[in-house]
Amino acid sequence: MQRAATTGTKVQAMSIGITAIDKEAGRYAYHVERRWSSNTDMFGGATFGVLIEALEAASTLPLLTASVQFILTAQRDKTLEIQTRTLAEGKLTSQMQAIANQDGAPACIAAAAMGALPAAMPAAAPFPVVPDPEACPPRTFTRFIPGSFTYTLDVRNAGADANGCRLWARWPDARGQPLGASLLAVYADHPPYGISLARGAEWYGLTLDSVLRMAAPLDGLDSGDWILVDMHFNAIGERFAHCSVDLWSANGTLLAIGGQAMRLRRWPSSPAAAKT
Repeated sequence: MQRAATTGTKVQAMSIGITAIDKEAGRYAYHVERRWSSNTDMFGGATFGVLIEALEAASTLPLLTASVQFILTAQRDKTLEIQTRTLAEGKLTSQMQAIANQDGAPACIAAAAMGALPAAMPAAAPFPVVPDPEACPPRTFTRFIPGSFTYTLDVRNAGADANGCRLWARWPDARGQPLGASLLAVYADHPPYGISLARGAEWYGLTLDSVLRMAAPLDGLDSGDWILVDMHFNAIGERFAHCSVDLWSANGTLLAIGGQAMRLRRWPSSPAAAKT
């Protein structure tokens, strides 16, 4: 079989933007951009999203569910090299794996099941009662880092209590681009911020692992649309916390269910200056 010339070809219809190195061999790459990073580190949700994009690009099926284990933090201005492989393949589902390496060391490993949902799955809980996005204040920042992922997204605080919090989120610059599961993975990675709303501004979280389970097809949805991120802190200790995340469309459809485990930390009294 003659191999298609895929080197350097940009994968189309993706939210974050990976590059196919050798699609037949399941190899992709992503050069970490400032807009998906904090100071020097890539946002964990965006790292998960990059792996999801690679899995969907390598498969004939969309994502059904995926989990990722974070080993090292991807660094800004470096390249993630992603290797995907199919472990088992059936008519309706397939099992896949993706490993992202940076500087020759594994940064994260994802396991996924691919499969197309024929329709939205009925949600067990009703759509949360929250104010409209325009009536909610913008999220606040502990550190101001111009050009970082906190400025890439438009995020509004829609309410919080000791057990959880709710955010509206959208990517304004992606208006007109189809919504992908990879962008939902970005939205689902807000518990490290949410813990500061639930426990206090001096607290934040470091993500250990993440999961994303699709609950509805994304046909017709736009990356610039508002998504409600409904976080529930299932267990909070002195060192670790577990959180589940429901992702809703603005019209009340449950799109996906996320979750993660976090290591809890406190901000230092004098934050270091941002890298320019």
